Amino acid sequence: MKKRFIFILVSVVAVVMTAAAFFAVSANAYQNYGLSVGGVKVTSNCLSGKGWRFDPDTNTLILNGFNITSGGTYHKKINDGTTWLYSFIHVDDDVSMNLNIRLEGADSTIGYSALAGKNAVSAGDGTYNSYFGIYNKNGNVNITGSARLSIYTNQLCIYTSQKITVDECPKGVNMQAYVRCSTSKYLIVKGGSKVSAYCGFSGGDDYEAAIKASYGINIYDTSELYAEVERRESSTYGHIAAISCREGTINVYGGKLTGICYMGGKQSDGFPECFAIQMDTLNISGGGVVEARIKTASGQKDYRRSIAIGQYDGKTGTINFKGKGVLRTGVEMKNPNGGQRVIPESFNLLNNTCTRVTDLKMEDKEVVYIEYTTSEREGIFLHEVGGTTHWSYYKDSFLEKTGYLFLFDLNDAIVSGKDYNVYSVSGSQTMIPNVENGEIPAITVESGDLTLWLQNGKTYNFTKPIEVKSGATLNIFGFGTVNGLDVKGGGTVVFKCGTVTGKMEKSLKMIVEGGNVNVDYAGQATDADGVKVWKQSYVLANEDSSFSSVSQVSVRNGRNYSVYGTYPIDGRKVCLWMQSAEELESLSAVPSGYSSSLTLKGQPGNPLWLTLFQSIATNERTLYVATSGMSVTIQPFAKAPTAEQMKDYKLIWSYSDDGLNWTTISDPNCDSECRLTYTVAAGESWINRTFRCELRRTDTNTQVGIYTATVHRFNPKIVSDTPFSENQMVTLRLVEGTLPPDGQDVTIKSIAWYVSRDGGKTYERHTPADGKEAYSFKVTEDKDGWRYRCEARLSDGTTLTDVAVSETIDVEVTDRWIKILEQPESVTVKVPTGNNYSIKVLARYATSYQWQVSKRTYAGEDVAFEDMPGENKNYYSFGWSPRLYAEHRYYAYRCVVKNDFSQVITDEVTLNVLYDPFFYNVSLPMQTIREGEGTVFEANISGGSPLVATDVYWEVYMGEGGYVRLSEVEALRDYCIEEYATETSSDGITYHTKTTLRIVNAPLSMNGYYFRCTMTYGDTRSDYQPFLQLKVLTECQQNGHDWSKATCTVLSTCSKCGETRGELLPHTGGKATCIQCAICEVCGNEYGDYDRSTHPDDATDVWNVEDWQDDAGHHSKWSCCGRPKYPYEYHKWEEGICTVCGCICEHPLRTPANCHERAKCHTCCIEYGVIDPDNHDLSVYGTYTADQKDPTCTEDGYTGDTVCWECRAVITKGTVIPATGHSDSWPATCKESAWCSTCQQHFGDIDPDNHAEPWSAYYTDVTDTTHTQHWNCCDMVKTLPHDLDENGVCSSCHYGCEHTGGTANCMEPALCEKCGEPYGPLDPDRHEYTMCYPYGNDAHTERCKCGKVIIASEAHTWENGMCTKCYCSCHHMGGTATCTEEAVCEICGERYGSARGHIFGGWQKNGDGHRHECAVCGEKQDESAHTAGDAATETTPQVCTVCNYEITPVAGHTHDFNCRSTDEKYLKYAATCTAKAVYYYSCACGVSGEATFTDGETLAHEYDPDWFYDSGKHWYACTVCGQRSDEAVHEDTDRNEFCDICGKYTGISGDVNDNGRIDSNDYILIRKMLLDADSGQTDSGRFIRADMNGNGKIDSNDCLLVRMAILGIEISEDANTGGSSVNASAQSGNGAVPVGYRNTQYQVQSITLPCTIRPREEDDTL
Repeated sequence: MKKRFIFILVSVVAVVMTAAAFFAVSANAYQNYGLSVGGVKVTSNCLSGKGWRFDPDTNTLILNGFNITSGGTYHKKINDGTTWLYSFIHVDDDVSMNLNIRLEGADSTIGYSALAGKNAVSAGDGTYNSYFGIYNKNGNVNITGSARLSIYTNQLCIYTSQKITVDECPKGVNMQAYVRCSTSKYLIVKGGSKVSAYCGFSGGDDYEAAIKASYGINIYDTSELYAEVERRESSTYGHIAAISCREGTINVYGGKLTGICYMGGKQSDGFPECFAIQMDTLNISGGGVVEARIKTASGQKDYRRSIAIGQYDGKTGTINFKGKGVLRTGVEMKNPNGGQRVIPESFNLLNNTCTRVTDLKMEDKEVVYIEYTTSEREGIFLHEVGGTTHWSYYKDSFLEKTGYLFLFDLNDAIVSGKDYNVYSVSGSQTMIPNVENGEIPAITVESGDLTLWLQNGKTYNFTKPIEVKSGATLNIFGFGTVNGLDVKGGGTVVFKCGTVTGKMEKSLKMIVEGGNVNVDYAGQATDADGVKVWKQSYVLANEDSSFSSVSQVSVRNGRNYSVYGTYPIDGRKVCLWMQSAEELESLSAVPSGYSSSLTLKGQPGNPLWLTLFQSIATNERTLYVATSGMSVTIQPFAKAPTAEQMKDYKLIWSYSDDGLNWTTISDPNCDSECRLTYTVAAGESWINRTFRCELRRTDTNTQVGIYTATVHRFNPKIVSDTPFSENQMVTLRLVEGTLPPDGQDVTIKSIAWYVSRDGGKTYERHTPADGKEAYSFKVTEDKDGWRYRCEARLSDGTTLTDVAVSETIDVEVTDRWIKILEQPESVTVKVPTGNNYSIKVLARYATSYQWQVSKRTYAGEDVAFEDMPGENKNYYSFGWSPRLYAEHRYYAYRCVVKNDFSQVITDEVTLNVLYDPFFYNVSLPMQTIREGEGTVFEANISGGSPLVATDVYWEVYMGEGGYVRLSEVEALRDYCIEEYATETSSDGITYHTKTTLRIVNAPLSMNGYYFRCTMTYGDTRSDYQPFLQLKVLTECQQNGHDWSKATCTVLSTCSKCGETRGELLPHTGGKATCIQCAICEVCGNEYGDYDRSTHPDDATDVWNVEDWQDDAGHHSKWSCCGRPKYPYEYHKWEEGICTVCGCICEHPLRTPANCHERAKCHTCCIEYGVIDPDNHDLSVYGTYTADQKDPTCTEDGYTGDTVCWECRAVITKGTVIPATGHSDSWPATCKESAWCSTCQQHFGDIDPDNHAEPWSAYYTDVTDTTHTQHWNCCDMVKTLPHDLDENGVCSSCHYGCEHTGGTANCMEPALCEKCGEPYGPLDPDRHEYTMCYPYGNDAHTERCKCGKVIIASEAHTWENGMCTKCYCSCHHMGGTATCTEEAVCEICGERYGSARGHIFGGWQKNGDGHRHECAVCGEKQDESAHTAGDAATETTPQVCTVCNYEITPVAGHTHDFNCRSTDEKYLKYAATCTAKAVYYYSCACGVSGEATFTDGETLAHEYDPDWFYDSGKHWYACTVCGQRSDEAVHEDTDRNEFCDICGKYTGISGDVNDNGRIDSNDYILIRKMLLDADSGQTDSGRFIRADMNGNGKIDSNDCLLVRMAILGIEISEDANTGGSSVNASAQSGNGAVPVGYRNTQYQVQSITLPCTIRPREEDDTL
């Protein structure tokens, strides 16, 4: 590898030197941009290469599939004058460029993985194979785009002294390096970008890091930055970090930041070895996640000083939680000697945040791993934990909280200016909803129960909803008043007492135990015991009286009803929840202005009339039920009053439909007993009408009594509890659309059900459901489209009403059961596979598929099926990669097909696997024996499928001679015996099944021999060959040596063979100190090392102060050896002075003062001095540009002022950018001024001599000396002299030419072959402009443009539905689609439309069994034998429980199959849009026969929801038979050139300016759109009109087509497809296409051009 690298480098240097010589010569010929890509200089002559291109206007390098592994630009290393390296993308050091890199299309790769690992080593000659990925010393590097960029280098992936920005790069930038991945001042990752960095073996220098950004790192939104570094195993340097921002600030504004450092290597002096994230300040907000982990490197067993996150020693550095976020930090291997930290000492939380600390322990490891989860205030939460209640601003019950005993006053938690909602999270909570200022917040009861405690005399106005979730309870309790209550959800609401107005959703459960509860609720309320109750309103009779509160309620049946906190509404009304209005016997109230109660009594009514002096009893009946056209008699009094009683009174009758607006009945139909007879008119829309009878005094008209009753129109309807899911039970219920008021109900006397199987045309009595208010049945596919209705007769007291017919309900079958249309089939495969084999299943109504495999090892083995991950399509593809092996030959596969409602498992299939012979069950690859012994090597052989003849032999490795056949080595014949086992198949193929190599009497010389077995079959050699090794041992190796004992001077020695072993014994005795080694008591020599922990008795300790200012700490030393007595520690600073040693800090490491902060010392951590307004801090936010303005064609621009984000001071004033001036992209012509493509406007004057239509000149008034020149484009006329050539012919009008040559035809004279002018007469018999026109649907006619018919009628020649001569498309018709195939057109023979699909009806049955059979083609499905039911008796036969077929008849009974019942059990085929339903004749006993009859009507057509259309019309088509519906011509009422109905384009293609014709102006506009690349919106009318060939873009073909239209070449539209063809024949006319010539797309299929149009040359302009 190293030699190859050196050769590449030398080659590249030679190429670069040669290129440099060339560029030196031609330096003035192009512009050099100072950028090199893959060693190629980017110049104005070289702006692109393989996978890249450069835009010099924006300094943007676009990479699309860019891949490079070697080469690059050769330059010196940063800050190093001797070391040279290469950069794949390089910006010269003398160039200041902000390099923008945009990633498009395919992913790009720079370098390769070997550069990022241990393979990148020194070349040995003073230079290195060193690579940078992207090098830009003086400018920013900005990366964006949709593709992925991978960079592999051994030095730096990206280097800049400025800023790196990765924006909107979702696939990410992946960097892997040996030394460092990126170096910059700032690193910004935003726009959902992903950046990853892996530094495999760092640690070559101090402060190495995978990511190094000196001043700042910003992570935004959902972006991610991941960095990983491993400290090199031999490194002694410190401060190795995954992410290093040692002097700067890291801001994580959302997104995720991860730093992982694998601690390894050796201990360094004085500094921590490893950091995950090293920084001065870390700010977390916006839900950002930061993870800093120290892990153990591979093979590392001892501890290293490691800092998970922090600065220098880990104590310094600051972490600020400025909002919601997560910090996970930890060290995998805990150091018992300390020297580890997971966070710095400075840890701050912003207001309104709270942190939860979780100590996470990893299993079986000694770890320190802590998670800090910070939450912002989310609301007001009520918790119950461990039996105690508390409230908190956080949902996490363990965060900051405040306990309370019984009552929680909401006002205690309200924060001014914050709109916090209230959440009752757990337990039983009681809250007073007090809010002094503002609104009561929205309340959610998530679980448990919440009681709203209403204080006496207080009113609570709710403007926001309360949600009570399922399983939770809301209690209303107290003596206060609630207005505007709005409760939603699925829980329970209990009204215990109090006065409440508002509303509740029907989905809630309502319990009323007491109180004045005026709540709108459509559900069924109950009391605490589950008794049903309804809201009853009671109003005080006297309009001039009122009461202030209710003190007691008396209920007739003894139910308890609480009146605490019950106050009247408007002083007169209370809403109590009773079983009926009559249940209330009396109530006691306190009249307004009084202190004592007054008992109010009255007769039952609705409402109950509360008065003291009523003497006439009203009727207890308040509800009358009727149907349209029926008369009811309303009786207001329990007993008819006498004339004497009524002599001073009168009755006033009125009615109301809303309870507010009353209509007086001027002439009521009353009898002598004061009863009103009212007839319900048909066609009225009201359901409940309230009638009021007022008792008034005749003299004063004073109201003294009132009676109200409701006439309810019965309005039955049928509803379903559940959807009509196939094969599921469904229940139809007869209910009322609108119920009577106040919880009253009606009684149904009788019900008759009817069913229609033809969409409501005919109905038949459905007796199984008669008399039932709820009818249940099983939904089957054949019931789809059935319609049910009911007729009901009601019992209303003593009055019997008429019959009422319900609304109908249609059965629309949903949740279909899966139908398998095609089972998977077994396939034959060859392994290893080179083809894409697959198995598939076709199913109807399926929504998901899961393929499963049973991994059987032999045929028929019982092995469970298991899911195949990721195989979720209707087919399983074995792919092009070798996913199949010979072992798969017994595997079985199947598919589990599901939808939301059903599941079906397909048939099992197996594979016929073909494979070549192979070895298996091979002996261990290495055998060890003693000298003279033997062993055996064995290998079994599979013969392949199909079997092939094999040849097997053993080989032995002979060194440089390689492997040779064992049988050819004479020296081994006595020691090696080859054995083979073979078998011969029935067809004579002999193949091997096993081979054995026996080793006998092995000599020591065979030690280390290698053998292999080789198999061939045909011309093929087996890829796999078993390799075997033999070891032969000596006697000592086998039986052991005879060893002597070792001493400190002599090794242990074998007495047999003289071999030595082990090491010398250690010296013993003596004592070592820190300055002297120990003396061995055996040999008297010094040995060992100094003992640094043992000092001479006269040694003393000395406190050293000489290096105080050069270091940030202090320590003491021994006087004998100078080593530390006490370990090094940092100074204990206080106000710049160490409190331990008295050192005064001189601030050697400091951050200077800037525009918004004083100077800060990083040694003693104090701020000092004053703010420096001229030193702008650009480390975090940098600068922004103010007042920036781009120049226009006519106005100056401004570069903008550079402003400091921190202090908002202007750093650098901007400069004026001169106006750009107009771009003359379309020069002025004789018709219009010049066009500027920049500002999209015309400017300047027209140019009368630059004609817009240079072809439009023609000449008249030719004389001997002059001619008159005419221009059609601008009507210019000039008289000019002839421009005669050497032959005396005018080059313009061709005066003087003697015409010759050319051929005349029926339309044109001959053209002069010299001047091209026409001359001479026409030739009426020569036809050149012929054209075929469709003539009907079967033939075409051919005629010339001159009008002569060439062929009167000729049959079409069809190919793929189109005539090959006139290009007419066939309007397919005729033929009949079958269940499985499309219809065949009777005109052209092509298939069209779609297959109808099978139509299965009821069961087909006979004595052999039953089945479903397609009514069209006879396809059978679900065929099986009968399932016998109960045995036959004397009265009932034995029938099949599935199809009702009679298996055993009733004894003595003879069937007479003459009944024509249309019950669904006799259905054979359901009706379609082309056929009626078919039923079996049946016997009176219920048994069905085999003869059939038809009944009912055909079904309505099922039309495709999408429009079909051609050039003139649109229509809907039936999906079954193709019948058309709603066929109509296109409409364009809004004149937007699209059909208002179907959306088809109807405009004039080519009429770009929309003036109603195609002319030269349209040609000019299309040319302008083409040249300016200004085609506008692709869905605009202008674009569609210009895109004549309909290919979605403006190109030269559109110019050609519009010119042909101008010249009169006919362009006709294909009426069937909407496309168009050019049947080009020269036409006479004025060169414009008239209004109404409408086309959509133009495609040239065949053109016969006029002879005046010549083919376009390559250098022509049209």
